[in-house]
Amino acid sequence: MEKKYCHIEPFNLRLFGRTILEDFACDFDKNSAVCLLGESGSGKSLLLKTLFKNSSLIQSNGRVLFYLLQKKDASNWQEEIASLHLDVTCKRFVQKIMKVSPHLEYRFAFVWTLLEKPDFLFCEDLHWIFSAKELAYIFSFMRKKKIGCFYVTNQIEDTVYSTYLMIVKQDKMAIE
Repeated sequence: MEKKYCHIEPFNLRLFGRTILEDFACDFDKNSAVCLLGESGSGKSLLLKTLFKNSSLIQSNGRVLFYLLQKKDASNWQEEIASLHLDVTCKRFVQKIMKVSPHLEYRFAFVWTLLEKPDFLFCEDLHWIFSAKELAYIFSFMRKKKIGCFYVTNQIEDTVYSTYLMIVKQDKMAIE
């Protein structure tokens, strides 16, 4: 069986004439979680939105999906989930994540994205929607389901879930 991979072609990211990232590129495979950590305004979300709008920058032999803090009507979420044929792991995941009501529309949109069975998920700022305990559970679920993840955040606590860490600070990037 061929190993699933994701490659982001090198590109420059500029904003208002200022270079934010130069020759940014990244490679990762399923079961990997890449975290891009940076201060607010460092270009993390802009990077994610650039990749979303220019999907040709992403080369992959798997299914790539994005979660960019969108909402999904959650008024009938239980019926919509019930209509899916989910395995036990997915059912437990949905029950655990959807039992809390804050940000229900965001939670449902994120859960729905994961249930679409991506090989790779690009997402941002999940700490805004989920608690630290829930994030640990989410990343554990993604590892079990072999979903590779590229995650941008400004929260140092979120980096514990990553396999690879990239830090953007003052127009420079460090990779660990």
